[in-house]
Amino acid sequence: LRLGDLVEDRMLSISTGDVVGKLAYGAGDIPFVRTSDISNWEIKVDPKHRLERELYESLKGKQDVRPYDLLMVKDGSYLIGTCGIVTEYDCEIVYQSHIYKIRVNENAHRLNPFILLAILSSSVVRQQIKAKQFTQDIIDSLGERIRELVLPIPKDGAAAERVTEMVRKAILDRVEARELARQARE
Repeated sequence: LRLGDLVEDRMLSISTGDVVGKLAYGAGDIPFVRTSDISNWEIKVDPKHRLERELYESLKGKQDVRPYDLLMVKDGSYLIGTCGIVTEYDCEIVYQSHIYKIRVNENAHRLNPFILLAILSSSVVRQQIKAKQFTQDIIDSLGERIRELVLPIPKDGAAAERVTEMVRKAILDRVEARELARQARE
């Protein structure tokens, strides 16, 4: 299925983040997630840039970050298409304008955030992303061409469930390890 069709049918929602500017970086406690903070299906818990809570409060309604939203790099170079999943520990963030937020809504295609993460990371979709990115001024971008991606959604329910459970386990195991490490540091 084409990603754009899933958006038009409201099975997926896509939005982008905000530009806050370097002057907003400071001693606050809210992570400002940049493209380099997304890797290996994760959002770095200790990003380099933080924002004041007041700025976060002004943007949180618009950004509306929830557990199991996917963040995908929209602009850059080799990072375009890199995905991470938001966990319950990552919701108090502000993500930059070079990132898509993709949310899976109710749908009839067995699509859930875990299988979508695997699909977006699959070699067939990665090849499409590479073919569709273009240079915009001095930076590469996927732009609205994200809607042209054809997603290989498994028709076999058992296969879909198997992939979902593999990804869910990988994510939840990492979350548990991250949380244990955080508790040990405290």
